[in-house]
Amino acid sequence: MSSVTLCGTNEECDRVNHQCLNELPGDSKCYTSSDRGDCIVLDRIAPKVVVLKVGARIILTTNLNIDLKLVNGRSGVVSSLGGDVVEVILDGESNPVTIKKFKFSSPRGSRVQLPLKLSWARTIHRTQSLTVKS
Repeated sequence: MSSVTLCGTNEECDRVNHQCLNELPGDSKCYTSSDRGDCIVLDRIAPKVVVLKVGARIILTTNLNIDLKLVNGRSGVVSSLGGDVVEVILDGESNPVTIKKFKFSSPRGSRVQLPLKLSWARTIHRTQSLTVKS
């Protein structure tokens, strides 16, 4: 695992993460959500657009399958980009896992989006109670 930059705000994390993404070779792929309802509220639970490249550090943003240890906060690296799916190799594992778009819901609407965020930088809040190797 590579080192993680700790940031005080989401905006600072976004800036660092996008800078790191731009430094990776290759083309990026944009994954745009499908929405129903109030987009302003939905923006708080999942991004409208997720931009990834092969080699990008990611973190899962929701529990997908507890038995398979696909849980909120689990980190890894993008190994392959597909239509509406992404393959990642999670830290401590050797085989890729397919991550599909997920339906995030709130009383004011729903958003279908990849449950992933870039994770070279994370907020201090996000890393509380995690063990992060330097």
